[in-house]
Amino acid sequence: MIRTALALLCSSTAGAALAAGLGLPIAVAHHIRPDSTFTVLERYRAAFVPSRWCEQPRVVPTPADAATHPFTAEERHALAGFRAQQACGTPETVVRRLDPLAGS
Repeated sequence: MIRTALALLCSSTAGAALAAGLGLPIAVAHHIRPDSTFTVLERYRAAFVPSRWCEQPRVVPTPADAATHPFTAEERHALAGFRAQQACGTPETVVRRLDPLAGS
């Protein structure tokens, strides 16, 4: 039986080992360290110990689930707020966004 448990966000093999040892599901922080995603998953799956939360390794969400996630209005609003704080675009646009931060 699988019981509901929060997933541990992991961006390194140390986080993967912790989640595996506790028997927790993980969400891989691919956006933080994309070069380590496969290593993190390998470590997690190899070291996983069944627990009252999970009987087997569980990665949350799968890429397919993430790609088809139906965002709620509240989630879309939060995402818009995050995007408003990002500096992306042409070099000129990025400089214009980051200049006030660098000067403060």
